[in-house]
Amino acid sequence: VEAQRIMDFISGCLYSITGNMRQVSRYIFIFAPKSIDISGDYIKNVASSSEGINIPTLNKEF
Repeated sequence: VEAQRIMDFISGCLYSITGNMRQVSRYIFIFAPKSIDISGDYIKNVASSSEGINIPTLNKEF
């Protein structure tokens, strides 16, 4: 529920500045203003790497 609210907020911010969003993996997104070009090269490199991406997980105890 909180993740959806965060995505809604950021989507609204991006809409107001005509920004871009790219999904890198299931849990990782890149948000950038219109003046920043988001290249697909990074996404291709991540997808083709044998190790993949280590996604840290958070628990309720910080």
